[in-house]
Amino acid sequence: MTGVEGEPVRVMKRDFLLILIRTVADRKQNYGRPTEWVEANVLPDALIPLYVMGNEGMGLRRCVVAPLLKTRMRGLFSIDLRPQEISQLPVPSEAEARRLLREFLEYAPPIRLTPEQLDRWKSVDPPS
Repeated sequence: MTGVEGEPVRVMKRDFLLILIRTVADRKQNYGRPTEWVEANVLPDALIPLYVMGNEGMGLRRCVVAPLLKTRMRGLFSIDLRPQEISQLPVPSEAEARRLLREFLEYAPPIRLTPEQLDRWKSVDPPS
């Protein structure tokens, strides 16, 4: 199962998502959601699919993450990653990728930003 430009769907667990968020936040790029939010809302052991959507500039790829929340809903948010960060994530089996994609399309409303997150998002400079 592939995404934009033939990129395969990738998967991770919550702990690895937290590492990616900390890395990206240190670069002052779009890091998705704060680690505190992820720890409070995302199930720790569920597989989290990551879909590459396209180029964002400055060598980054815009990705969509679809974590399974503690409410048992899948949510969506974006994160900008370097290709080498994406390539270290495992590619699921074809059957698992199809199951995750079905959940992604059927049960994943966008996760709204909190007012604080929206203010931070507005303060980040867009890539050149």
